[in-house]
Amino acid sequence: MSAGSRTVLLVEDNLIDARLAREGVEKFDPSLEVIVCQYGEEAIERVMGKDARAPSVPPNLILLDLNLPRLDGRSVLTALKTHPDHCHIPVIVLTTSMAPEDIRESYRLRANAYLVKPFDVDELHAMLYSTCEYWLRVVTLPVI
Repeated sequence: MSAGSRTVLLVEDNLIDARLAREGVEKFDPSLEVIVCQYGEEAIERVMGKDARAPSVPPNLILLDLNLPRLDGRSVLTALKTHPDHCHIPVIVLTTSMAPEDIRESYRLRANAYLVKPFDVDELHAMLYSTCEYWLRVVTLPVI
């Protein structure tokens, strides 16, 4: 990854959902590097720079599924948002759950936004395009 490149970390265990989400992000900006992690532990290691296969530069945006095998999205969210070096990274929960308790808990754990995946692919792509537009173009985030 070059110094000026931007990355989106997609934490999604379902390979079909991951492919569709990647396509939606790439429609926003094909030059974005989209890194997919299937497991929560893998995502935390990547962000914290503990993955020997990955660059040590944290992602600009994280799209996080809640229902991951082994270490779930809530645990990933807690680990990232309580770490002083990584708490500034926007973490957007991207899930199928519309359960009020999941929504409340995600915001309590400091998710920056909670998005429910639409079943229509075009709607998903439009949602991800506008999410990337907001978090990667409109918002001014700290430079760390």
